[in-house]
Amino acid sequence: MPEIKNTFTSGKMNKDLDERLINKGEYRDAMNIQISTSEGSDVGAVENILGNIMLHDASIIPNNSKCVGAIADEKNDVLYWFTFHRTKDAILKYNRKTNKVSPVLIDINKNVLNFSANNIITGINIIDNLLFWTDNRTEPKKINITNCERGTDSTGLYHTRLIVKDKLINYNIAPALTEDHITVIKKSPKQKLTVEEIYLEYNPSSTIYNFAEGYYGDDNGLYEINQRGFTTFTDFINEQKYNVGDVILLINSDEVGNLPEDSQISIELLEDLSGNTEYDNDPLPPNTFKFKVTVIDEFTPARELTYNCLKQYEADGLLERKFSRFSYRYKYQDGEYSTFAPFTDVIFKAGKFEYDAFKAYNLGMENRLESLKLRNFITPETPEDVVQVDILYKESNSPIVYIVDKIKYNDYKDITVSVTSSAADNYVTNAWLGNQYEIKSDLIYAALPSNQILRPYDNVPRQALAQEVSGNRVIYANYLQNYDITDSDNNYFKPVLKSDYESRWYANKGYTQGYIGNLTSNPFVLEEKILPLFGHKSLKSMRNYQIGLTYLDKYGRETPIFSNKNSIFKLPKKHGGFKTKINGQIITDTPSWAESYKIYVKETSSEYYNMAMSRVYRAEYGNIWMAFPSAERNKIDEDTFLILKKGADKNQPVKEKARYKVLAIENNAPDFIKMQTNIVGEIEVTGSNIDAHDSNPPTVDSRFFDISIDEWDLSNAPDISVLTDTLSVEWISTSGSYTSRYEITSVVKSTTDYNFTLNETFKTSDSWIYPSFPSAPLDASGLESNLRVRVYQNKVVNKPEFKGVFFVKIASDPIAEKFVFKAADKIVTYEVTNKINSHYFSDTNAPDVITGTTSSSNAGLDNSPGLTSSKAEWEGLLDFGGNDQIGGFFIDEAFYRGVHYDTPDEEFGRSSRSEGFQDQQLFNTDGFSMHPYSYQNLAGFGRGIFEENGKHYVEISFSIGGTGSVIHGGGDFDEENNATRLNQSGWDEDGEGGLGMHSEVPWGLDWDVAMERYVQSDGGQADQLSQLQNKLNVGVIFKIFDDSLNNNIFRIANVELIKRYNYTNYERVFSAYVEAVGQGNIINFINDLDSSLTTTGTYIGSGLNRAEAQIIWKQFQKSQNRRTTFRLQIENISGGSNDLSKVVLNNGKEILHTDNSGTSSSFTIQFLKPSVPVKTQQIVSKNPVIWETEPKESADLNLFYEASDALPLLLDNKNFHRFIPKGSVVTCPSRPDIMNPYLTTTVKGFFNGKIELSNEIDSSSYQGPPAFDGLIEDPYLVFTRPDTSYTSLKLDLTEYDVQSGPFYTIIPQVGKNPFALSWHNCYSFVNGVESNRLRDTFNSITLDKGAIVSSTLDETYEMENRKSGLIYSGLYNSTSGVNNLNQFIQAEKITKDLNPTYGSIQKLYARGGDLVAFCEDRVIKILANKDALFNADGNSNLVSTNRVLGEAVPFSGEYGISKNPESFAAENYRAYFTDKQRGAVLRLSMDGLTPISAYGMDDYFKDHLKLSNKLIGSYDDKKDNYNITILDIEKTISYEEKVRGWSSFKSFVSESYGLSMANDYYTFKNGLIWRHHSNNPLAKRNTFYDEFTPSSVSTLLNDASDIVKTYKTINYEGSQSNVNLEATSVSSGYYNLRDIDGWSAESIVTNLQEGYVSEFIKKEDKWFNYIKGNDVSETLDIKTNEFSFQGIGKAESIDLDPNLFVQPPPVLIPGCMDSLADNYDASATTDNGSCTYTTPIYGCTDSRAENYNPNATIDDNSCVMGLPGCTDPRATNYNPNATVDDGTCTMTPNPPVYGCTDPRALNYDENATIDNNTCIMGIRGCTDPRADNYNPLANQDDGSCSYSTGIGPNSGGGGGNNPNANGCMDPTALNFNGSALVDDGSCIYPVLHIQDTNDDD
Repeated sequence: MPEIKNTFTSGKMNKDLDERLINKGEYRDAMNIQISTSEGSDVGAVENILGNIMLHDASIIPNNSKCVGAIADEKNDVLYWFTFHRTKDAILKYNRKTNKVSPVLIDINKNVLNFSANNIITGINIIDNLLFWTDNRTEPKKINITNCERGTDSTGLYHTRLIVKDKLINYNIAPALTEDHITVIKKSPKQKLTVEEIYLEYNPSSTIYNFAEGYYGDDNGLYEINQRGFTTFTDFINEQKYNVGDVILLINSDEVGNLPEDSQISIELLEDLSGNTEYDNDPLPPNTFKFKVTVIDEFTPARELTYNCLKQYEADGLLERKFSRFSYRYKYQDGEYSTFAPFTDVIFKAGKFEYDAFKAYNLGMENRLESLKLRNFITPETPEDVVQVDILYKESNSPIVYIVDKIKYNDYKDITVSVTSSAADNYVTNAWLGNQYEIKSDLIYAALPSNQILRPYDNVPRQALAQEVSGNRVIYANYLQNYDITDSDNNYFKPVLKSDYESRWYANKGYTQGYIGNLTSNPFVLEEKILPLFGHKSLKSMRNYQIGLTYLDKYGRETPIFSNKNSIFKLPKKHGGFKTKINGQIITDTPSWAESYKIYVKETSSEYYNMAMSRVYRAEYGNIWMAFPSAERNKIDEDTFLILKKGADKNQPVKEKARYKVLAIENNAPDFIKMQTNIVGEIEVTGSNIDAHDSNPPTVDSRFFDISIDEWDLSNAPDISVLTDTLSVEWISTSGSYTSRYEITSVVKSTTDYNFTLNETFKTSDSWIYPSFPSAPLDASGLESNLRVRVYQNKVVNKPEFKGVFFVKIASDPIAEKFVFKAADKIVTYEVTNKINSHYFSDTNAPDVITGTTSSSNAGLDNSPGLTSSKAEWEGLLDFGGNDQIGGFFIDEAFYRGVHYDTPDEEFGRSSRSEGFQDQQLFNTDGFSMHPYSYQNLAGFGRGIFEENGKHYVEISFSIGGTGSVIHGGGDFDEENNATRLNQSGWDEDGEGGLGMHSEVPWGLDWDVAMERYVQSDGGQADQLSQLQNKLNVGVIFKIFDDSLNNNIFRIANVELIKRYNYTNYERVFSAYVEAVGQGNIINFINDLDSSLTTTGTYIGSGLNRAEAQIIWKQFQKSQNRRTTFRLQIENISGGSNDLSKVVLNNGKEILHTDNSGTSSSFTIQFLKPSVPVKTQQIVSKNPVIWETEPKESADLNLFYEASDALPLLLDNKNFHRFIPKGSVVTCPSRPDIMNPYLTTTVKGFFNGKIELSNEIDSSSYQGPPAFDGLIEDPYLVFTRPDTSYTSLKLDLTEYDVQSGPFYTIIPQVGKNPFALSWHNCYSFVNGVESNRLRDTFNSITLDKGAIVSSTLDETYEMENRKSGLIYSGLYNSTSGVNNLNQFIQAEKITKDLNPTYGSIQKLYARGGDLVAFCEDRVIKILANKDALFNADGNSNLVSTNRVLGEAVPFSGEYGISKNPESFAAENYRAYFTDKQRGAVLRLSMDGLTPISAYGMDDYFKDHLKLSNKLIGSYDDKKDNYNITILDIEKTISYEEKVRGWSSFKSFVSESYGLSMANDYYTFKNGLIWRHHSNNPLAKRNTFYDEFTPSSVSTLLNDASDIVKTYKTINYEGSQSNVNLEATSVSSGYYNLRDIDGWSAESIVTNLQEGYVSEFIKKEDKWFNYIKGNDVSETLDIKTNEFSFQGIGKAESIDLDPNLFVQPPPVLIPGCMDSLADNYDASATTDNGSCTYTTPIYGCTDSRAENYNPNATIDDNSCVMGLPGCTDPRATNYNPNATVDDGTCTMTPNPPVYGCTDPRALNYDENATIDNNTCIMGIRGCTDPRADNYNPLANQDDGSCSYSTGIGPNSGGGGGNNPNANGCMDPTALNFNGSALVDDGSCIYPVLHIQDTNDDD
């Protein structure tokens, strides 16, 4: 009988190939089978599979919970999983060693874990004892497993509590665990430390004493050491006085120097003699002390003197020469450190201003700090799991932050606190409990890593999908960061705020804070001591400020800076003498997510220096030289501007701008300063009987003159000829006029005269010594009467004062004269060096004419002169009363017709100059028509004396008068005919063809050359112009000679030269020229522009001939048509007005009211110089001039500095202290009347929305009764905080309670309330000096602008979902105790972005030191801590690098993980996952990506993966299977590596997770854990989650596809066949009495028939039966020749008696059986849960509700929420009606119950509240004495007992000799042992054979 045996050597399914092509050994389908292959054999046995067993009961978690995540800790044989239920979330733990399940964390409140039923958590990791996870819904989280277990009751009935061992917080007193306790991001302190500063009280005084006298006035000489005396101290500047034992330092008040370093005498106070009468009949005055001398200078004067006194301190001040800031940070119990709290303001107390000009430092800029306490580092907001507070310290100019000390809960106790005034009530506590820390020295603990200062907050993602641990860092991917700036209505907005400054005078009241009994919780207010000239925190004047704000979430994440133009202001210089602070207010609403905000300040100016001037010297041209100590040299260079801040011997600020450019710097004294000028002699050279110049007087253009020896000797002057030093000479008139001073080259002494030779010729400008010059006589007889000659000796003197200093030159002005020179130095006498006569011309219609001013009476001006009359006016005007025939000077407020520009640049702003008009844009491009720009600046009025932009000016003009002289133009001038000769080509003999095309035309002619031609031709008095030009320079000093008081001295600050045409401009010449050559159209155009172009009524637009045009040309050339105007900016340096018009002349008139009729001059301008000898030495002031260098540039670095706490936006009990600290001073600036003016009102506390004040306020006025109806809104109360900043809020006075104190309900929304900052960047000393530098020395430490820096963001700040981004944390090192896993420092570039074309990152996997990112469309390898360098050929080399995440390299293959990270599973180096989008299942191994779905299941997965949203992947270590569960079709398929194929479907469907541990495989159902492949008798084969599913296999038995087989019988080789119960009639006997599970052939299909085998019958050790055909219907056309059965050949007919047939088992058809569902399947026989509904299902969708409906799709508002309250029956406030625990349980009963409180102890007492040390801890071990490993000491069985054969807890005491005690307990196995008590894993299972028993083919 032929037989075909099918052996399953491949052991895998194949659904891809055609049935006829399936390989031998493969099968079509299988369910719950495994293929076992004997070693060395190719025979495969089909076996059913072991089921799973639940490892614990469901009492810990509610029924129908759901597992949403799991992870195995294989190192510790522990498995953790997360469960969700609408009433309770939990984290559970299974310990394989103890085989026990226990709760790790129970969240009854549903607000800690926040699990979701529909969200599978795929990012879970364990690091040591820390469990991390992220769910892409909430904050990434982390728990300490051990601590959570300690805080969780073993029953799982109660909410987990926070256990903090280091703070002695045990279970009984622990608070409920909250979400904040388990987030990866850790809260940081948001409030600055409260600083309690005690300063050295430098309390100076004075005393008068004679150290050369004894007690009774006897002269004993100077005191020696230890000699006694007594004296009285006076002039204390504050209330503190001296005490016995104090050492007092003294210095002579007349000496230059400062205490304490320059003290001359030191005395020790021995006895207080105040009121004593021993030494005098009258009682001695207060503050009189007996003393002994301890130090005395040997040069102390032996007379009574006034001494300045100061108490000596034994040691230097604390942090004396440092700008120090303090902060703190938290350390959490798992080792994480928070970011820093906001740093304090700089702890620095400036002293009294004492700037030593010799030593060049400011003693006021040394820290007077004596002691320092830091308080309030423990606040109501301090997290409960903080176990340590680090006190931090930072200095300005350094980024390093140091740890000062580490404060712990159980530190040693060293702080004394006074409860009452009685010392008996004092107690000692530690820094933590006392909430204070005293800085006792400059010692620091250790430096923190430099990156910590760059960590304003931790940028932990708000949500993340993927998480992995690599390189001891946590890495997140596909994460959410930032926020949208939206309001409560979700509308976007840009935050806006405004700012300004507020200043107060130093005499105003200020406050400091003290503490009653040294209790931090009991602050009280002290009035601040305001001391004159002591430095105070302030804002630097002359700076721009801008404030910005950031918003913070509750964890401290910050936005970038938001700022706007309304938040910018400039602080003027005049506020440099005030205490100034920044105030501001947020205008816009606050984002809905924000918890608080911070204010930042931007001020970007570079460094500046203060410089103390030691001496000042007058220099040439009104300049001054200043001497500074050489130590100041590096502070300044020649590009520097100096700003005058404080005057000599003054203590008031200089409020004027006072800004000066450094003109020169000399390291040695300039010659001008070193030159000492003395008068050698002075004699009168003219007069009766005197003629010293008789032989040879000085004359113009000569270098020689003589002085009579006889006359010189009469003056007792020395012999000039023998003097060797440089000599000079000048002549002086009786009216005070001086000639120039001439240097003498040589003096030769003859018999009668000294013969002088000058180094230059005598100047024409000095010819005034000859009154008739240039007319004769020009000899001695023509000299000015009473003229004097003075000879000077100039000698270079190097004085001691020139050593150790350098010199700076600036231009002086009235401000410098006022403040730089001391009173004695300001007495300056001046000499007249020159003078000019001047007039005042003012046109009656000039716009600047002052009312009451009159014009010239004989020739008035108007604003529209004609050509002829205008000329006549100016000729008459410039005659100057008939005396000044050829020209003169006048203050110019007269009309002018045009302005002359030397270059086109001046008029049109162009860069080139041309000879002709066309380049000056007088023509249009056609070459003829006038360009409209030619009329710019053509006519106007002089401005006379005027003020503009705060500066004062005068315009002085010079014009040439006379009878009509003509300045030569283009063409020769005919003197006789007074005309210009014309050639035939036009006006120009040079043939240029027209006016304006030649270089010598008047417009092109240089103005100065024209003037020179006139001077050369008309001589003498016109030289006044050159005199004026020589004198009108910047720095020149002048006065008005006719000044009635003769005390207004002016200095020229700036000079501008203007050239004007008086009555005819060139446009008139041009129009005449064009008309003469026939271009009428151009003339008409000109006429339209200027209708005044007429001459004596004749319209030149019609018929003007050449002769008439030539007249106009000649008038233009007249000298009186031109004037030169000098616009002078002037300053009064004598202290008077800068307005020249205010000068009153001797005739009683002001300059503006002078008239010019018939007088030679209206007033005289005299030019001056300081008289000699010049005083060059001054006594250095003890209170010197202070200059400030101006910052050279203000680089607009967009940097803002932290300037406030994190101020809350909505006040509550916890954060109120942050907004208004206890002890803050309350004021109401807008309504001071509601406050008691005699009491200082402070804040005492806050609770439940009410603020408690120390005093009542007038609440009725606050609310605004009818008398105040005008108020727009209720006023703000302002709260001045301990750091001098302030906040504000409004009251809601609907409630007011004074029964136990004044409590006022507040309006808690404070985000838009006004505030002020304590931020400062300098110390102001009242006197205008502002300093930010220690001792004001070069290169010393400067006050920084803040410790924490932030910036604005160029792009829009908004929420970012970085789907392709990765971000990583700091390092973790358990060995060193470093846990930086919460540190995400943006400044360190901790992010990496992948190519977005790869799709979003779904899963991260650390493999082999690298990181694999599974994206939607690609799989990427990311090099970790290394990078790839590419060669020229494209090949790469790996190199080590500091980059945490290096090059990203995609794996080959266009596959990704789609959006199913839950499909991922890994084992060793292999990882498996699905790509739903491409219908593939893949393996990532060392050889790259392999689509394992292609192994016979390609079509299946392409069809079915898309059917489910969730694809659960897991790896079964025990069977080496990758299981993929398709949830929506409830199927699990196993891939087996050893057969490289898919072995079987499995009937188990895990709800979310499967994982392996220690070669065991676990899945979850309803939140419970099930172990697979269990040999436990309770775990039946093929039974999963207590549901049995039979094994099946579908195979094709056709080895040769070309042979048709007919099968009559089949046989099966195996352990047991399926047996159906069959009890027939009694007559026939019993057949099968019971059902037996086993193998059966459910369906057999051949090419001829379909049938089945109901069961196999055992015959001869084989199981046989015939194929039975399927039932047929009566209506069928039965073809009996097509089938046979029972071996009876072919039947012709059949009796369809149903009793003759054994019914086949029912066929299970899965599908939706709900007729209401959209996909209802009427043929389905079993519901598979696939029903879908388009019709909405209404119900409660809130998982937290009691009536939650998981099938509901629309919420119908029917949810019944649980009643919150305490659900713990052990609590004192237990609420039996509560269904939701709100964490309020109070566990401490009253009175206390003593007992064992350790739940791990054997005698644990759950009712005990106080541990009495009676706990008996269990000894775990085997407690069964029958066991092999019995431990007699164990008192707690740990389940570890092991037994010999037949012995065990279930053996019934049968002993060890029962051979059947162990064996196979599986009834389906071949070797089933029904008497076995212990399954020993020896079961053997059958192999299926199919045999042909028919001889036919």
